[in-house]
Amino acid sequence: MGMVNNNVTVRLGLVAGNIYQNRSKEIREYFESKKWFFWASDDVRDKVTALATKGYENEPAIITAKILTREPHNKIIQPTLSAAADAGVEPVILMK
Repeated sequence: MGMVNNNVTVRLGLVAGNIYQNRSKEIREYFESKKWFFWASDDVRDKVTALATKGYENEPAIITAKILTREPHNKIIQPTLSAAADAGVEPVILMK
């Protein structure tokens, strides 16, 4: 057939960070009825956290998950945030 193994199944889905009017439940139900997957921001956080708990792997996704979830990573960014606040700049935190 091609370059894909015959055992591969393609499944459509959506990963969304901000859901309009917190309608995750309705969207999830609709996607499930179509046999699609849906990951809201909570799902993404849970999956990244689970990935970060894996043992050391020389895998970019696992390394990135460990960096994103380690505490306290604010030792590096805290002086920058304080300086921004002193200057009257509103900092934006993308991930906690």
